Amino acid sequence: MSSQLTHRIECHWPGDRILQTLGAAPGRLRDLTAFCQGRPTGNSGRLSSIPWLTYNRRPILASPGTPRMDRVLIESLGVDTVIGVYDWERRITQRLLLDLELATDIRPAAANDDLSQTLDYAAISERIARFAADHAFLLVETFAERLADVLRNEFAVAWLRLTLRKPGAVPNAGAVGVCIERGTLAEGNGCA
Repeated sequence: MSSQLTHRIECHWPGDRILQTLGAAPGRLRDLTAFCQGRPTGNSGRLSSIPWLTYNRRPILASPGTPRMDRVLIESLGVDTVIGVYDWERRITQRLLLDLELATDIRPAAANDDLSQTLDYAAISERIARFAADHAFLLVETFAERLADVLRNEFAVAWLRLTLRKPGAVPNAGAVGVCIERGTLAEGNGCA
C-alpha cells in the first residue's frame, strides 16, 4: 500500500470562509493566487478586503487586516557561564551571546502604558543571567533547550526564537551556536 503526498491550497475570505480548494501540485498556487486576489466584493466590483491563502495549512499570504503576534526582542545579551566539553572549559566561565524573540500581544501594554501588561525584558534578561550563573552544561544545545523551557514556563511565552552564540569556540570563526524555536504562533501571525 503506497501513499501519495497531496498538496492542499485554500483560498480564504475574511470571516474564514473557504472560497476554493485546489488539491493539486504547488504549481497551481499561481492560479489560486490570481483567483483570490481578483475576487470582487459588493456592488463596486472592487476588493473591500483581501483574502489570504494557506498551503498545507500554513499561511502564504495574509490579508492586511489579519492581527499579528508582536515580538519582544532582546539582542546581543551577554552572559557568563561554565560551558564546554573540555576539562579546561569546566574550570572557567565563558561568555555566551543571546538573541531572543518572544511572542506576545503588546497592544494592552501600549494602550495603558503599563509594563505589567507586557513581557518585561529587564526581568527576562536578569533571569537569563541567573540561569547562566546557576548552571554548567557541556553543550550550547542543552543550555538553549533548558533556557527556552524556563522562559516559556516562568514568563508564559507561547513562542520564542533563541539564538545562542559561543564566541571564540572554533579558530577562524567569530562564534558557533544554535538557533531554536519553541512553542507555537497562531496561524498567520508573526513579524516578518
